[in-house]
Amino acid sequence: MSCTACTVISDVANDRYGYGNRYDYPYGYDYGDSSDGGTIGLFTLSDIEEAFDGDPGKVEDGRCTPGVFEVGKDIEPGRYYFEGSQDQEANFYVFDGEGDGSYSLGEAVVYFGNYFADLEEGDVVAFDAADDLRFYPLSQADFKPAGPPYASGLYRVGTDIPAGTYAVTVNAAAADAAEQDCAAFVMKDLDFDDDSITDTKYVAHGGSQTVTVKDGDYLELYGTTAAPAAEESAS
Repeated sequence: MSCTACTVISDVANDRYGYGNRYDYPYGYDYGDSSDGGTIGLFTLSDIEEAFDGDPGKVEDGRCTPGVFEVGKDIEPGRYYFEGSQDQEANFYVFDGEGDGSYSLGEAVVYFGNYFADLEEGDVVAFDAADDLRFYPLSQADFKPAGPPYASGLYRVGTDIPAGTYAVTVNAAAADAAEQDCAAFVMKDLDFDDDSITDTKYVAHGGSQTVTVKDGDYLELYGTTAAPAAEESAS
């Protein structure tokens, strides 16, 4: 693997936000040359595997360990649930197949708590997390979040948490490990398009922000917790 390709994927791991803030990262990277004949922004499967310690990953009892997986070969397409931690960041990267044995970076996600992603035939997913964490089809997940308050993670509004207005504060355990500003993000979908995020609220230690979500939205809490605003004000 060339130093250029290794540096490119390493840069994704260390600076996952394309424009310097929490959620701009997946939208149209142009990373320069890879080892694949100088092709702009493209990687081979071996590039990806070597960048993630050469680990192809394993499927154990239907659950995927940290490592690299080909969708449609190692795992089936569909919506997946990613486990995480409240005090340590986890990462996954989805590379889109270009049909010629090369891949471009489609999504780069760093999170606390949990996450969801839609994986398509031909994708390659690299899961970079603590050894005891797993990802697996959402149909196998028994996700019943405790709360309120709700800890850091990604929530489906109307399914995991009710619609309404939430007071968002810093999650001290996650904030100590967060590499970016603690915040809440409202998304209308999981497409990671330019308009997927509809609201962003950054939160400082000791401060609070409010965010309103409706059924069908997704609420990500990155290094933060959320409680219904009425409960927060009453306390």
